[in-house]
Amino acid sequence: MNMYENFAKSTLKELIVKLHSDRIDKASMKKYIDSTLVDEVFKDIEDKEKLEAKQKQSWNRLSFILTDDHVKLIRRANVDWREDGYIGHWEMDDKRPYGNSDIEEDIMSITGKDLSVLQAQKLHEETKFAVQIMLKNGTIKTGEYKRKDHYGDDWKSVNTSSKPSTENKE
Repeated sequence: MNMYENFAKSTLKELIVKLHSDRIDKASMKKYIDSTLVDEVFKDIEDKEKLEAKQKQSWNRLSFILTDDHVKLIRRANVDWREDGYIGHWEMDDKRPYGNSDIEEDIMSITGKDLSVLQAQKLHEETKFAVQIMLKNGTIKTGEYKRKDHYGDDWKSVNTSSKPSTENKE
C-alpha cells in the first residue's frame, strides 16, 4: 500500500469512528464505505469497549496478589513533588513513570520479562493496588490481599510471604 492509500484508509477509519459516535449504524455505513474496512473498524471499537469493561471490572476487585514484578515497578517509580497552590503533593510522573517515555519497554526491562503491550499496561495499572497495599500495611510483602469493599483501600493480608520481597533494593 502506498502513502496515498494509507492516508485514504486512515481517513476512512476516522470517518467510520466519527459516524459510529454519531450513532450511525454499521449497515448504513456499509452502503457507502467498503464493508471490509467497516467490519475492521467495528471490531477495533468492540475490542476497545471489551478492554475498557475489563479494566473497569479490575478496578473494582476485592482481592489482589502482590508480586515481585509489582514491587520492582514501585521501586523504580519516578516520584516527584508538585506544588498545587495549596500544600502540594507527591505524584508519579505520568509521562515517564519508570524513567523513560516508552512505558511498556521500561516495564519489560524492569521485570526482565518479554511481555505483550497489553500485559505491560495491565501490570502498570495494577501498581495502583500495589501502592495502596504497601502504604496501608507499611511493608512490602508479596502475596494475596483482600479488602471489604470496592471503594476502600484497607487491604488486609490473606496469604503473604513471611519474608519481604526477594527483589533487592537499588
